[in-house]
Order: sequence, then C-alpha cells, then structure tokens
Amino acid sequence: MPVYVRYLGVSTYGIIGFFATIQVLFSFLDMGIGMAINREMARHYHDSEKAAYLRRLTYTLQAVYWGIGIVICLVLLLSSSYLSGNWFKETTVGQSTIYTAFLILSLTIGFRWPYSLYSSGLRGMQRQVALNVHDLSWSIIKTVGSWLILKYIDNTLESFLWFQCAVTILQTAGTLLMTWYYMPSVPEKSKVYFDKKILKDISRYAAGMGIAAILGTIVLQMDKLIVSKMVSDKQFGYYTIATNVAILVYNVSFPLYMAILPHFTRLFYERDYDRVKEDFHFYASMLSSLLLPFSVVIFFYSHEFLLLWTKNVELADAISPLLKLMIAGTTLNAMLMPVHTLLLANNRVRFMLISHMIACFVGLPVIILLTLKLGTIGGAISMLLLYAGYLCIQAPMIFSYLHFKQNVIRWYLRDILLPAVPLVVLSMVLIQVKKFVISTDRWQLFFNLAVITIVFYVISLLINRRLLNFLVARFRVLTRRQPMEQIKSQK
Repeated sequence: MPVYVRYLGVSTYGIIGFFATIQVLFSFLDMGIGMAINREMARHYHDSEKAAYLRRLTYTLQAVYWGIGIVICLVLLLSSSYLSGNWFKETTVGQSTIYTAFLILSLTIGFRWPYSLYSSGLRGMQRQVALNVHDLSWSIIKTVGSWLILKYIDNTLESFLWFQCAVTILQTAGTLLMTWYYMPSVPEKSKVYFDKKILKDISRYAAGMGIAAILGTIVLQMDKLIVSKMVSDKQFGYYTIATNVAILVYNVSFPLYMAILPHFTRLFYERDYDRVKEDFHFYASMLSSLLLPFSVVIFFYSHEFLLLWTKNVELADAISPLLKLMIAGTTLNAMLMPVHTLLLANNRVRFMLISHMIACFVGLPVIILLTLKLGTIGGAISMLLLYAGYLCIQAPMIFSYLHFKQNVIRWYLRDILLPAVPLVVLSMVLIQVKKFVISTDRWQLFFNLAVITIVFYVISLLINRRLLNFLVARFRVLTRRQPMEQIKSQK
C-alpha cells in the first residue's frame, strides 16, 4: 500500500478504495450461495454416493455465479460515465483518467466475482491449505508486479489497474481449476447439468444467510460510501488507508469464524450445550489473545507504525487519528465474532437480521451528521460508536436469547477484559517513556515496535493459561510426546 500511494498519490488511491467499497456492496447478490456450497461440501464431500450431486451442485451454482458476475460488470460499465463525473466532491485526478479507471475496475470486479464461489467450495472440501498457497502466490505476484510496473514501466493509474485486472482473471481461473480438480470422482461417467431442483433445495437456507449477509455488508460499508461522497478524494484516500490497516484484525477473526462455525453447528445439533459454552469461552479467549496485542500496539503507536510503514510524515500525521478510532472499532466488532457464530450455528438468523436493520436505521443518520460536522473523523467515530453498541447492548441480548445469560459476565471479564487491561496499562506506561519507542532511525523504531509486540503476545499467552496448555499439548503431539486423544483434556 505505501508503494501504491507513493507512485499514484493519495487521491488516486481513494478512487481505488471507493471501488473496493462498491465491490463489497455488490456481495448482496451472492444471496447466500457461497455459504450453501460450503455447507453442502462440508456435509457430503467424503460421501462417495453424493459425488455426482456435488458435481451438479457446483456446475449449477457456477452458472448462476458467472451470470451474476456478468450483470455486475455491465451495470458498472454503464454507470462509469456518471460516477466518474459526479461522485467525488473534490478531485485532483482528471475525469478521463477516472472514467478509464472505472471501466477497468468494472471488468476486474466482474472477473473477481466467481472467486467467492470457488473459494467457499474449496473451504467446504477442507482444502484451505491449497487455497491459501494459491492465493498467497497470486498476492505476491500482484504486489511485486505492480511495484515493477509503477517503478520501471509506467507509473500511471491505468497501467496499474490493467495489471491488477489480469492477475485477478488468472487467480479466479486458478480457483476454478482447483475446485474441479479436487471434486470427488464418480465411479462411472455421470452427466453434469444445470439442476433447478438443487436451487430449490438450497433456496431457504441460502435466502436467510443471504439477507443476513446483505445487511451485515451494509453495516460494514455504509460509512465508506457516505464519507466518499461528502469529503474530497484526498481525504477519502486517507480514510481508505486507515481502513485497510484496521481491517487486518478481520484476517484473524474471519478464518477462526470459518473454522468454528461447523463445530458449533454440530454441537447445537447434538444438543451438547455444556460443550458449546465451554468451547465458546475457549475460542473467545483465543481470539482475544490473538487480536489484542496487535490492536493495542497499533492504537497506542499508530503514528510510529504509519511512519515506519509509509516513510511519509505527512501521511502519518493525517492518518494516525483516523487509525486510532478505526482499530478500536474493528477490534470491538471482531471480538463479537464468537457470539455471532453461536447465533448462526443455532440457525437464529432472525435476531441478526433485526440487529442489522436497527444498526442501519440508527447508524446512517449518525454517520451523515458526524461526517458533516467533523469530516472523516466523524465517520470513524460513528462506526466506533456502532461497534461499541454491539458489544454493550447486542451481545448481552444474544446471550439471553440463547439462554446463556449466565455466561455473559465471564465473557466480558475473563475473555476480554482480563487480557486487555494489562496490555493497555503497560502501553500507557511505555507512552510516558517516549524514548523507548520514538526514534529517528527506522531500524531502531522497527526493533522497538517489534519488541513491544512480542512482549505483549507473551503476556497475553501467559494470561490465557488454557490456550497455553492447549498449544503445549499440540506441540507434544507434533513431536510425538503425547497421544492426540489427550489434547481434548488440555483444551
């Protein structure tokens, strides 16, 4: 990201950030299909009698998904002329450049769309390792290739976006090939065809998950859409950079969510509520141990982090206040992930729908008013207030709704506050000793922040003794010093 900002400029990066928001907003057209193929693959992948069914399922949903991708691409292409000339309040980028960029981004989003289907199917097959290696490889190619193009070939927005579009096409094609490569084989040739009955069978589940995903996406993206319309493209560029750093916390919470959702679904199906409660606290405390050290460091040392990362004092000064607010908000929202998982695992989607609807009706006017008064800072404050409301109001209601009311105090005190308070107190002490962190030498600054982060993770792990015991047990299994069966007693 710092390389892109350096060569393209903050205003140009804001345009890219705007289209990224548009792409996320279009995810409502998924209609729960991604979750449906994930569930069906997880249920039947190892059942040889269901191999033909899974092949028809994938072929059918693939046709639907590519059709949706084409529609999205056409809508964006037709809207590019209007958006390029009328959306941004103030811009230093030429309208012809913005128009060309919107055309390229429209194609990129269209080809990126089917990736979600294939990646969901691969996760349902438990092929996460292969998928992660594939995505990491293309991510490296995209990052290094973009840098080479901007530095040595052509440092224009159009060249940058054409390369991104080409890599996106190849990445989607790769997941398509992987999905069919790992597809369970059938004992004899079976015709693969578009099966309308499959769509009917999954429609109820997909519809509920789809509506929940739509409202959840609106809640997560409404601030960016509103702020992009109400401030200059340069200010929105700052907002986008801060957002991209803050959402790194979701890179931890989302994979954990994908891993534990099937586990809790099975436990609720078996009515093993005692196990649900114990495992919930284990995973909630695990999430705290993974997220809080990173979030606390970014919150208290946001300026130093940005200065080290971007090598630009002006960017660090402009983005640091935004990043503090955003990292606090996204962390609060990520901490709610295990609670939301309980709702979805127990098929209580209606509660989530109502919560998201209320958040939209309350949040939209608050974002507009605060952005009008405070600019980008107002947008960040509004989302922090929203996520704080989720944590303080929605979470206790979910526990009560699931008849787990006695667990809410333990969740607040042991799973969140216990690991958070020592890190916050220690950070406040270190802030007073400014020489320990602030340095004009980049390597010294990097070393200081790295030491603080490592110390915070060690403290977090020592506090969470249950997780520590579990990791020790896992290590003993890997070194063949402890039978696998004994891990459950350690967890």
